[in-house]
Amino acid sequence: LGPLPRHGLARTRAWQWVEGAVRGGAAIGVLRLSDDEGSRAIWPHRFEAELSFSFAGLQLEVELAITNTGDTSFEFTAALHSYLLIDDLKHASLAGLYGVRYLDKLTGQTQPQELDPLGFVGEIDRIYYDAHQIHKAPLTLATAMGRMAISNEGFDDVVVWNPGPAKAAAMADLPEGDWQHFLCVEAAAIGRPVTLAPGQEWIARQGFDA
Repeated sequence: LGPLPRHGLARTRAWQWVEGAVRGGAAIGVLRLSDDEGSRAIWPHRFEAELSFSFAGLQLEVELAITNTGDTSFEFTAALHSYLLIDDLKHASLAGLYGVRYLDKLTGQTQPQELDPLGFVGEIDRIYYDAHQIHKAPLTLATAMGRMAISNEGFDDVVVWNPGPAKAAAMADLPEGDWQHFLCVEAAAIGRPVTLAPGQEWIARQGFDA
């Protein structure tokens, strides 16, 4: 949402590989993105973003840290675009969002989630506001492949997305029929933009445990 290019400025920029290691049975990696002339041309603020991840067994932790490196305050929104492999979308269900108010971006309407778990029949594009203020427990994604717990820390909102067959057909990098084999359950900070004073840092995380 907002005046910047779709999904903001970080998604289409080159991140710098900082480090990678195996420690205590976990594979760890860190990527960094800093402002430059190109970013400041569309968003006039100085910042540093770090994306860290850790794999251990069937667990994945992803952390996003944003630091204000300038001399004026700024506000931003953010989301981790988490594409989760599933066997068949129509047999998948996502539990833990009952009663959460969501914006349906396909219709423009806002309403509370009335079914739990949530099932899928095709295209879906929803922003669930304050999901992790209302329900503290992790979400649960259930498929024939098993169950996955999805936890958030620092991200209040959740985006649930799948393009469905029509929009998927227009996506050049998506093989035919592959829309049926993934679901995006994204940790997000959208409803209340984050404000950072000069020198201040914000950190949020999303975890997956299968």
